[in-house]
Amino acid sequence: MKKIIAFITISLLMIGCGKEPTEIKIGTIEYAPHGNRSFSVTSVAMSDDKIVGVTIEEYQFWKYESYDEVVCVPNGKDVEGFGGNYDSSTKCLGSKRANNDVYSAKMTDIAGATQEWIESIKAIEDYAVDKTISELKEFKEDTDTIAGSTLTGNYGYLQSVIAAAEAAGE
Repeated sequence: MKKIIAFITISLLMIGCGKEPTEIKIGTIEYAPHGNRSFSVTSVAMSDDKIVGVTIEEYQFWKYESYDEVVCVPNGKDVEGFGGNYDSSTKCLGSKRANNDVYSAKMTDIAGATQEWIESIKAIEDYAVDKTISELKEFKEDTDTIAGSTLTGNYGYLQSVIAAAEAAGE
């Protein structure tokens, strides 16, 4: 979200500099970038046919007994409200971004991760900036990599970016 606000701010500053303002279109979608245990909300800012900003937020359920501290979505622990829609006494819905330390430690223990989730997701977001949808569609799932990302789900995250970029054009 901060990136999107920054891009809008830059566009407004360009107006003050006497340059033609560029129309920024925003697309946001919900997506399952990998497997069935989480979902993402991916937002893309487009200027003409180029991606100028990306934010990927991924959500999953977190079990309380497994972690010292878990950050839940608003009302996630409220058994009388939103949290009452699932067993919020043992788990809650939360984002990987808000729980980066917990999630990254878990992935280090389970899968031997060598860097934090947030570093990899930022590398994916940065990779997409200044590219067109067509350029992103050229990414090959089995052979291509993204510098700075150690995640095995790069392809799925990029598919969410493509879908959000296409939604911006609708």
